[in-house]
Amino acid sequence: MEKYERELIDTGAVVEFKILNSNVAPCIDGEEAHATADLMLLDEDDDKGYDTVEWGAFGFIFTLANLAFKDAAPRGGSKNDYVEDSYVRLEDMMRCLEFKRGTLQFYCDYLHGRLVKTNITIHQDGRVETSTFCRGSALMTWLRLLQGKNQLEAVGTESK
Repeated sequence: MEKYERELIDTGAVVEFKILNSNVAPCIDGEEAHATADLMLLDEDDDKGYDTVEWGAFGFIFTLANLAFKDAAPRGGSKNDYVEDSYVRLEDMMRCLEFKRGTLQFYCDYLHGRLVKTNITIHQDGRVETSTFCRGSALMTWLRLLQGKNQLEAVGTESK
C-alpha cells in the first residue's frame, strides 16, 4: 500500500459517525441480499458533520471501499480477472468517484475480478447513504468495524 493510500485509511478509520437507520432485504433469488444504511458523520462540537466532511470524506470512502473489496469474491466471468492479493488503490477509487449535485459519490461494481457492488454518497452536511447489492449484511459488519466495535486493520499489502 502506498503512502497516500495509508494516510487515507488512517483518516477514514478515525471518522466518527452514527447509524441513523439500516435495512437488509433479500434479493429476488432468495439467496442474496441488498443492504442500505444511512449515516451521519459527526463533528466534535455538534451532531452535524460539515467539518468532518471537509477533512474526512475521501478517507472514509477509501476505507469503506477497501473493507467492501476485502470481503468481495469473484462471480461469474470475473474469475478470469481475479487478483488474490489486491486492494482498492487510489486510482481505483478515483475512477469510481464523482461529484454530482453537491454530493461526493462512489460506486464500484466489479474491481480486480471481485464483485464489490458498493455505493457511498456523502452530502455536504455529513449525511451518508451507503448501499450494497448481492452482499448480504456485510455492510453492517464494515460499519461496526469503522465504529471500533471490531478490530480494524489495514487492507492490502504491507506499508512501504
